[in-house]
Amino acid sequence: MVRSVNVELLTENIKEMCIQANHFLAPDMDKAMRDAHEKETRPLAKQILGQLLENLDIAGKDIANPIATILSAAMMLRYSFDLDREADAIEAAVQKALTEGYRTSDIMAEGCTLVGTTRMGELIAGYIE
Repeated sequence: MVRSVNVELLTENIKEMCIQANHFLAPDMDKAMRDAHEKETRPLAKQILGQLLENLDIAGKDIANPIATILSAAMMLRYSFDLDREADAIEAAVQKALTEGYRTSDIMAEGCTLVGTTRMGELIAGYIE
């Protein structure tokens, strides 16, 4: 059985995921997480909450790396829906962005072009064939 996939819709959804990764958590949820971190006594739980808070602190600043989220979508297509061709297209698009030298701040290297979350998502979405 051959499945038909709307590449434009897929591209738009990936772009939207990247944009969503750039949004803020609701203020009441942010406060609740910070309060929980302050009160937490178990080291591992405190470390996990600390990492979540660190991630929240960079949300909305256009500095988060969207590549893992995008590749997770490719894995979902491959392993949950048997859409290998579509997963390959996403993985190839990520590889092309990296090969062309685009980097977010966390993976920046000499000679590369620094881009934010949104731009990296746009580049990758644009490379999906």
